[in-house]
Parts: sequence; C-alpha cells; structure tokens
Amino acid sequence: ESPKGEAHSDVFAMVEWLEKKHQSRHTVNIHHIRLYSNRLANSLGGQGALEQLDLGERIRLNVVKSAIDSAVAQIATNRPRPMFLTEKGNFELRKRAERLGRFLLGIFYEIEQYDMGLDIFRDGCIVGTGWEYVYHHAGRIMGERVLDDEVVVDEDESRIGKPRQMFRRKNDVSREVLVSMYPKYEKEIMAAVLHQDPFGAMSHEEVTDKVTAI
Repeated sequence: ESPKGEAHSDVFAMVEWLEKKHQSRHTVNIHHIRLYSNRLANSLGGQGALEQLDLGERIRLNVVKSAIDSAVAQIATNRPRPMFLTEKGNFELRKRAERLGRFLLGIFYEIEQYDMGLDIFRDGCIVGTGWEYVYHHAGRIMGERVLDDEVVVDEDESRIGKPRQMFRRKNDVSREVLVSMYPKYEKEIMAAVLHQDPFGAMSHEEVTDKVTAI
C-alpha cells in the first residue's frame, strides 16, 4: 500500500523498529554464543565472534561445547537422500521421479548442502534456531546459511508460529557483488550506505566496501 517508489523506506523503518523492540533476542544469542565459544563474543559471526577472554577467566572444561559438538557429530553427519515417490504411477512416472531425485541430490552436492547443514544444525543447538535461505540466481538454485540475528520478525506476531511478515537484514553485503547481481540498480546501490549496527557491536576496519541489504 506504500506509494510507488517509497516501499523501501517503509521496510527499513519497520525493520529498525522491530530490532529495537526485540533487542533482548540479540542479548540472549550473545549469551549463548559466549557459552559455546568460551570467548567474549559480541556478535554471532565475523571478528566480533572471536573476541578473547582473559586466559585466566576461560572455562577449562566447556560442557556446553562438548554436548553440542557431540550432537552435531552423531546426528547432523547423517546424509538423508531426497526421494520422489509416485502413487500408482506408470513406468514413465517412476523414471521421472527417479531422475528428479538424482537432480536434487546433484543440487545438494553443488551447493554443498551437507557441509552447510552441519553449521546450520550447530546454530540451532547454540541459539535455538538454524536458518538456511534457498533462492535462485541466474537460473541456478542456491543455498546460504543465515545467522539468527539477520532474521527480523515480530516475536509477538509470531506467538502462534505464523508471522505476517519476516525480514532479513544483512549488514555485510559487498557493494560490487550486489551491483553484479542487480546491474539495473547500480546507481542506487553505489549511493547506498552501511547502516549502523543496530546492536552496537564493536566495529572493525573492513577491506570490502559493504552496504546494508534487506
């Protein structure tokens, strides 16, 4: 319902409002990543996740990490194979289902789904939810691990599990990569800015020119 050309402003405003409203979710995530990593992390990924504790303050036996790593090794290393089944199908339909299964398995290997699945499973064990974004680009199926803090949703609206809207805020998108993906909007992308980290995480010098994308 936004006026033409103004929808993006409403989206950014909504995302920023939701991030302020549910900042406690980020605080809990940081608490959990610190328990697992045994580090003074201030973000779920990047250099902020590598902040060191004083060696004298580190836990000698990290039970949280041991339990999660054991779960990953015993459960997430299984490689379920996708299969398409027919119901009272003829020979041609059965062969088509078999080819679809081989095709999807090929996609799994192309996007390294099984390796990525280990990290996503581990995310779920640490912060409670593991995310994967499946999309298509240039005619190819792609998959990407998503950190929990990148997903913005109204917790109150989600209390029964069916939120009306869900956003992804990605603060580390390379400007050059974004231009290559959407050359039609090169002018707007080159004028875009990197928004301030909504959680006030410690900033570091960056080698890549980055922008915020939602």
